[in-house]
Amino acid sequence: LQTDSVSDGATEDDEIEQAFQEGLDRALLIGLLVSVVIATLLAAVVSSRIMQPIAGLRSAARRLAGGHYDERIPLPADPELSELAEDFNELAATLQETEVRRMQLISEVAHELRTPLTTIQGYMEGLIDGVLEPSEEAYASVADEASRLQRLAADLSVLSRIEEGAIAFEFETVDLSAVAEKVA
Repeated sequence: LQTDSVSDGATEDDEIEQAFQEGLDRALLIGLLVSVVIATLLAAVVSSRIMQPIAGLRSAARRLAGGHYDERIPLPADPELSELAEDFNELAATLQETEVRRMQLISEVAHELRTPLTTIQGYMEGLIDGVLEPSEEAYASVADEASRLQRLAADLSVLSRIEEGAIAFEFETVDLSAVAEKVA
C-alpha cells in the first residue's frame, strides 16, 4: 500500500511539473510574439519618423539639382538630421549666390563684348560706305578694339581655368607702395 501511495505522489508531481512546464512554454511563446509585434510597430514608427525628413531632403535635393536654388528645408527636431538640413540649406544658399554672380558675369561680359564690337562695326561700315576715309587712324582704332576683344577672351580663358582648379595660386607678401610707384 505504501508503494502505491509513493508512486501516485510521484505521478501527481510529474503531472504538476509537466503542466507548469507547458504553461511556462505557452507564456514565453505569447510573450515572444507580443514582443515581436511591439518591436515591429516601434521600428515602423521610428523609421517613419526618420524617413519623413530624409524623403523631404531628397525631394528638395532633386529640386535644387533642377535649378531651384531658392530651395530651403525646415530643420527637423533630430540633431543629426537637423545638421544635415543646415548643410543642405547652406549648400542651396551658396549655389544661389553662385548663380547670381554667374548671371552678373554673363551680363558684364556681354556688355564688354558689345562695346568693341560696336566700335569695330561702326568703323567697318563707315569704311565700306565711304563715310570714313581709309586711314591709319581708322585701322588703328579697329586694331585696338580687336586687341581689347583678345584680352577679354584671354581673361575669360584664365577665369575658366581658375574655376576648374587648373591654376594654383601662390600667395606672397607684396609692398603696395612699390607696386603703386611702378604703376605711376
